[in-house]
Amino acid sequence: MSRRVKNLSAFDLKFLKALLNLKINEKYTSDLSTDQKRDLCITHNWEDGIIKLHPDHLTRIMPMGKEISHSVSLNTLNQLCSILKKEYKWHSFSADISVFRPENISEHKSYSELSNRQQELIDKTLTGIFFKYRTFELFKKEIIDKIETENTDEKNKITLDLSVKHSAQVEKIKTFANRIYIELITRKAAIPIDEKKDVIEEVYNSWYKLFCIIREEMKSLPVSYLKEENSASTIFSSTIEILNEVLRTHLTEHQSKFRNWLQVAKAASRYKKIAPQELQKKYPEYKILISSLKQINKKLINFSQQLYNFTNES
Repeated sequence: MSRRVKNLSAFDLKFLKALLNLKINEKYTSDLSTDQKRDLCITHNWEDGIIKLHPDHLTRIMPMGKEISHSVSLNTLNQLCSILKKEYKWHSFSADISVFRPENISEHKSYSELSNRQQELIDKTLTGIFFKYRTFELFKKEIIDKIETENTDEKNKITLDLSVKHSAQVEKIKTFANRIYIELITRKAAIPIDEKKDVIEEVYNSWYKLFCIIREEMKSLPVSYLKEENSASTIFSSTIEILNEVLRTHLTEHQSKFRNWLQVAKAASRYKKIAPQELQKKYPEYKILISSLKQINKKLINFSQQLYNFTNES
């Protein structure tokens, strides 16, 4: 009997299919045709095939316009991952993309079983990822190969002699910037706020975690980096500004007041059957609050673009 995968994430399955599309069709939203799937199978195309699966099985578990089947076996997932890279396994893939995985997505439901809001979060997260990694080669180099190299380096305690064009300081801040960028695009931070669908309480929860993560990441960088006048120090300074003058200022002014009101409102009998998106509109200062949220959201989106440009400088 084929082994099933425990805690199989709908995001991971959708991500895997998107990468297969990107590698073969050069577009993550362009599904593989039936003929393309058949050509991948050695049983159908023994000269150029890659995977040891029956074409009909591959077509069944990865239908066009739909996610990979949630009942897929571990062997099949390993076979699909080997299309991305020889001997690449599902558990390695799942670990490699963990930094992108959005919060609050059930690991026990298929994509079609998720709420519309959760589906939208997955779709927006993938859009953000493939905005940065526009080709499979770039994703493979920056994520799959890089993480594999880092893991090998750690296990064998080997210091790799990499030829780099930038100083160690710039490279360290690039790593820092990339981590912050991923946090931004996988949270309700650098994803445009939808007033009709987003729940402000969840936005605040995500922003608070983002605030804490940025603060912890900054502790890894020496204060001396601020004294340099270059693009690296600009990123460091911009991060401090986002932390203190953007996030902290808004959260201090609005978050506590809104949460206190919301706690009382949730307990009121007249609001018991009202959806969170409609309940939050009852907040007396809702227009002021949503306007401020959107302004901060726009600044975070601009900041994420600044980080993206910096991390992709040659």
